[in-house]
Amino acid sequence: MDLAVNRRQMVLALLALGAASGLDTLLADEPTGADAPAGGSDLYAIREGTSALFAGATVTLQMQLPANAAAGTIVWRHAAGPRTFSAGELAIDADALKSKTMAFSLRVPPIKDGVAFESALEFSLGEKSLLHRTFWILPENPFSGRKAWLKSLNLALFDPPGHTLKAFEKLEVGVTRLTTLGAFAQIESGIVILGEGLDLAKFSALPSLVSGLIQRGISTVCLAPASGNWPDLSSAEPLPLALRYERGRIVSELDKRLSAAAWPIPGTGFVPAVSRGGSVWQVGAEPRGWRWIEATYDKDTREIFCGFPLIAHWDTDPTARYLFARILEILSEKSAKTLAADRSKFGM
Repeated sequence: MDLAVNRRQMVLALLALGAASGLDTLLADEPTGADAPAGGSDLYAIREGTSALFAGATVTLQMQLPANAAAGTIVWRHAAGPRTFSAGELAIDADALKSKTMAFSLRVPPIKDGVAFESALEFSLGEKSLLHRTFWILPENPFSGRKAWLKSLNLALFDPPGHTLKAFEKLEVGVTRLTTLGAFAQIESGIVILGEGLDLAKFSALPSLVSGLIQRGISTVCLAPASGNWPDLSSAEPLPLALRYERGRIVSELDKRLSAAAWPIPGTGFVPAVSRGGSVWQVGAEPRGWRWIEATYDKDTREIFCGFPLIAHWDTDPTARYLFARILEILSEKSAKTLAADRSKFGM
């Protein structure tokens, strides 16, 4: 029996193993694993930096070949432990050797809402293991089963570009629309969201309006503005109790399943600068800029500036949706001190 027949039998066997595992009733098994080249080799790589995939989606991935790659056939397998979801072969032909890349489609298995698990994509060439890459499989909607909690947040959205509202509607994220700057004064509770893509220069009154919200104990988040400046909170009123500046590492810290490498573009950076009015954060696609600024105030009030392009990648990568869900969780958290105070009010 020749080598090609052996490879075909291997692929068929892997697929049969997956069919026998009962994928239609898949539970939240979470096998361990880490992104790493198998066999200690870093010559082969998947170009896409994402660490998560949408369940039920079909994605196209690009394999990067090493400079010394030779013609042959790569066997790949997508699995979680003993369960094989899909498997196949990639032919390293003349075109692949010239471009040093090979594209292939991966059908991600569907899973139940509320379930998440880690999977592995493995590649081998003959007896040699080339690459081992892990991906979290996540449902499309991070708010599945959490509708009551989401409604309790009393979200309000100021979104002149309109892209954030459209993204929210896809997941049935209900918001009160703030169509004018005057509407900010009417907000008495909840969380206020400044939609992605704002030109802050066109809305110069926003910083003072957001400051008013903070003083009333209303938390806010500004999603990746397109341009403009914002007053440096370290010298603004009210003064925060704490300020945190972060870049990409904050993503995996907030959710171990996610990675800032999901986005090929840097997004918005907040860079310290000086203007006529004093110290500001200058907004732009600046690699040196901060991607995350978080200010904490009295009464567990928070103000977050997120430079990661969540809405721009809302439909292409789970990282965007699940990071936004974590932002809402952060803004709705209460400290132990506040919880104790709340309990004392009701004699608890």
